[in-house]
Parts: sequence; C-alpha cells; structure tokens
Amino acid sequence: MTRTMDSTGAALEVLFERGSLGDDGDGRLLDRFATARDEEAEAAFRVLVARHGPMVLGVCRRILGDEHDAQDAAQAVFLILARRAGAIRSRESAAGWLYRVARRTALRLRRETARRREVAWNDGADASSPDAASHAERTEARDGIHQELDRLPERYRSALILCHLEGLTCEQASRRLRCAARTVETRLHRGRARLRERLLRRGLAPSLVLAALAREASAAPPSSWVQGTIRASLAFAQSPRSVAIAQATAAGPLALGVLKMMSIRQAATTVAASLAFGILAAGGLWAHGVAQDAPKPPRTTAPQPPKKAETKELALDDGKDAGRRSIGGSGHAVRFEAPNDASTLVKVKVHGARYGTPRPPREDFIVFLCDDKFQKLAEFPFRYEKFERGDAKWVTLDVSPTKLPKTFYLGVDFDPGPTKGVYVSHDDKKSDRSVVGLPGEKPEPFEKGNWMIRAVLAPES
Repeated sequence: MTRTMDSTGAALEVLFERGSLGDDGDGRLLDRFATARDEEAEAAFRVLVARHGPMVLGVCRRILGDEHDAQDAAQAVFLILARRAGAIRSRESAAGWLYRVARRTALRLRRETARRREVAWNDGADASSPDAASHAERTEARDGIHQELDRLPERYRSALILCHLEGLTCEQASRRLRCAARTVETRLHRGRARLRERLLRRGLAPSLVLAALAREASAAPPSSWVQGTIRASLAFAQSPRSVAIAQATAAGPLALGVLKMMSIRQAATTVAASLAFGILAAGGLWAHGVAQDAPKPPRTTAPQPPKKAETKELALDDGKDAGRRSIGGSGHAVRFEAPNDASTLVKVKVHGARYGTPRPPREDFIVFLCDDKFQKLAEFPFRYEKFERGDAKWVTLDVSPTKLPKTFYLGVDFDPGPTKGVYVSHDDKKSDRSVVGLPGEKPEPFEKGNWMIRAVLAPES
C-alpha cells in the first residue's frame, strides 16, 4: 500500500458516509478488492470488514467463549476472505459465505485449544461427572443454532444472517441480495420455519436463541482489531506464499490451516442437486414385475416364503480394526466404483464407537454422497445415538435409495468436541481411496489405512 491505514482512515470514512462505496453490494466490493490497486482495494475491503465484522466476531465469540480467541478466529476469517475474494459464488451477499467460514474456523480453533490444554477426547471419569455433563449440554445448545443455520439452503441462510445476525431490515437486506423485499420476507418466513423445526427437535427455543445471537452479533469490534485485521488481510492477499506474513499474526497459521481444507472453485457452477428419490417408486415397480413373472406353485404345494433380495456390499477395508480416529474440521470419506450404471445405494455401514458423555448429544451427524469431483449429490442425517460407547462395531444406516454415478465418494461428517464425537475405525491397508475432507473441499489422502466405511447396493434389475 502506498499509504498507511491511519493516514487514509479519514478519507475512507468520508467515502463510506457519502455512499460511493457504502452503497455498493458485496459483489462489487469483492470485485474492486480483487481487481483494484492500493487505496481503492483497501477502501473496498474496509467496507466489507465494517459491514460483516460484527457478525463474524459474534459467531466466533459464541463458539469459543473467549474474547482473545474469538478475535484471532475472526481475523483469520478475513485473511481467508482476502485470499478467496474472487472465488465466492454467492456474490450478492458475502454474509452467508463468511458465516460458514467463521463457524468452521472457530470450531477448528476450539479443537486446537482443547488439544493444547490436554482435554481428553476419549472416555474417562471427567466426561461422566455432573459438571462435565452440564457443560456438554450448554455446549450443545450453544452450537446447535450454528450447526442448523449452516445446513439451511443458501437463500434462507443469507436472509436469516442479514436480518437476525446483522440486524438489517427486509428493505436493506433486499438491496444487499439484489432482490425484492417481498422475496426476502418469503425467505425469512420459510427459513424460520425450517430452523424452528430443527431447533425444536434439539429441545431449543428458537426465539430465545435468535434473540441471543442478535445481541452478541451486534457488538461492534474494537477499532484496533479492525485496523489490524485490514492491515494483515491486505498483506496476506498480496504475499500468499510468504510464511513470514502468515506468522506475523496469531491468525495467520489458523487461516492457512482452514485454507488447506478448502478448495473453492472459481467460476464453478452450483453444486450438483440431490438426485431424485423417485427410485423408491421404481423399486416398487421392479418388485411388482418380479412377482408377476414368477411361476405359480401347484395348489398342492405349501406356499413358499418370499426369497430375500440379495444386496451387494462394496468394501475396501480388510475388515480388521487396526486403529480409530476422530477427525476435526473435516469428514471421513472413501471413493468407490459402482458395478454398473444402474447401481442404487440403500445402506451405509460404518465401523466405529461413540465417545464422550454417557447420554448421546441431541444432534445429527451427516452421511454424504459425492460425485467423482467431491461435489455433494445427497446427504442423509442420523442421530449420534446410532453409535454406542465402548467397543467399536459395525453400524448399519438405512438411507433413501439413491442412484449412484460410476465413481462416487461416501463419507461421514461428525462434529467432534471434547465431550462428544465418534471414532471411525480404519485398517492398516493403505490405498489412495480413503480421504479426509468435506463436500466441495479438496480431499486429502488418509495415509494410515482405509476408513472402514462400506456401501450397500440394491439388487440389480
């Protein structure tokens, strides 16, 4: 930069107040930051930090519970934004993207902090104590709203974040999203309905949770944090390969760690939609056709029990548990080859065991199905109670019958913490098919063996 942050501060305040940048949508600000130079790029990024900083910092505060850690995590989010500004798909409003990155970054830092403090993630006396159980319940309630918000479709999540976490009116949100105010109202109504249903299943009061989030997210960030965040972000974007710059701030290594797990594709199309579950009806027709074609037994012959349909199980592990691991910040996944173009997934088998408090958390983990590019095709939620504490064992999860592509990934996404999670087993046979990652990210090879995850397919027609 040709001028320091302090020397340009007054001029940028005037620009913001007059609306030359303050009235711009996030997409235009991101474009200015990505393509402009010096003061103009700095001014655009400053508006983005002023606009979304309170929300990002509020999310980090709620997840981490420590102001210093929250400021580090929030700064890391904007370092990531500076690096990925040109790759955000929903450019009308960056709020939804920043929210998801803030949640993942804060959870990553929380896990790292827990490990540094040697908080045990396995069974033990402390995990079963009343104090630990009470803390686990508070953590579940604190995390529940963020987890369910993260799972909402983008159009609903953005409307809720802008109106509830950033305090905008429907009119203001409509200008950010470049749509009619009535459209925002509809998205809010539908988003609240979905969120309410999911929170009630967790035993949470939606109105109280949203009000608490709004209060926490509305607190303005300290000016010193704003200045430091902008300065570090600009340097981080200009020198992406410089380790020294990453280490100049505590948020640098955290940002690099999160970036390593992300692979946001520039100018990519939207993630492939979930495949139609109409295969249920097709399966019924298939069974009906088989029944019609079968020869009728003689009247003198006792009726025979129906022959049980045989399924095919795809397994890459050797069936021997050589170790267990709980992955934080990403999922366990295995790449399979379907036997033919008409293969249908009906079950998923996972070998593992739950750890933490005796009572399972009131939340879901996700089984995800991805194509060969690791883009999500479908997801299936299950309760943590599916897994028992103690010895690892095979757990069979029935999924909605879903047609498979020739090459596909099958994985599980747990949200582990000090008092809850699942250890997934792996064997000692190394291959390039077991990976660590979540849909939309670049999967990293799992070097210790094969995850013991299997796909069960329906009978071939």
